[in-house]
Amino acid sequence: MTNNTLHYAMRLGLLLGLFWIVKFCFFPLGLTYPTVMFFFMGLTAAVPFVAYSITKFYKVHACDGSLSFGQAWWFVILLFFFAGLVVAVAHYVYFQFIDQGHVLATYRESLDSIREAGLTDYAARMQDMLEQMKSIRPIEITYSLLWNNVWWGCFLGIFIALFVKGKKKD
Repeated sequence: MTNNTLHYAMRLGLLLGLFWIVKFCFFPLGLTYPTVMFFFMGLTAAVPFVAYSITKFYKVHACDGSLSFGQAWWFVILLFFFAGLVVAVAHYVYFQFIDQGHVLATYRESLDSIREAGLTDYAARMQDMLEQMKSIRPIEITYSLLWNNVWWGCFLGIFIALFVKGKKKD
């Protein structure tokens, strides 16, 4: 890892993290307004393409158009890590100070609808899940989401690196 790689991963990770913060804003709104959830899902589906574009930018501007698979994969992992750190701040602020049980209340309403539909097995499992969710602290949610982002960076990075790798064309 060179300082150049770290430098680009931090700066471009900040941009990806800001994108994720905007995307995350649609999540709690989508729980209240279901049509807004489509924006959240659409932006979530766009993440691999945004990460690909950022990695391509890194290849052209920092590596003079030549990037090996390993370098590209490592860059994507770092990119997701730094983006995860940025969005972790927003996750923590939201779950500690803003949420006030909104997500759980929305899931509880869904549970009531499931019970009314007669899906008692599924409702019982969802009830157990909600009981476990009540005991999770905001810092634990944030930590879990951060490592989830890093894991996805490792996984998606394989495919992004396969598409980005290559030598500069003359």
